[in-house]
Amino acid sequence: MLSPDEGGKHMPFPSYICSEELAMLTTALNNHCLAYAIPVGDERDDGARLIMALFGTGLTNADDMKAALIAARGSRP
Repeated sequence: MLSPDEGGKHMPFPSYICSEELAMLTTALNNHCLAYAIPVGDERDDGARLIMALFGTGLTNADDMKAALIAARGSRP
């Protein structure tokens, strides 16, 4: 597990999240990857990082997260 200061970079998201937030983030990642046929690997990891970055900016609603992921991708599935 990465520590907040590993590699001299501070992680842009809280160190602790509640179970409801974790469930929303996991569902958002899984749904996004299913919609765009993203396999396990680097592209999925990039999606996970984007989701955590969005979450770190205060985006905590599943519908808003989905809209932000679509916008970041530039198109609908």
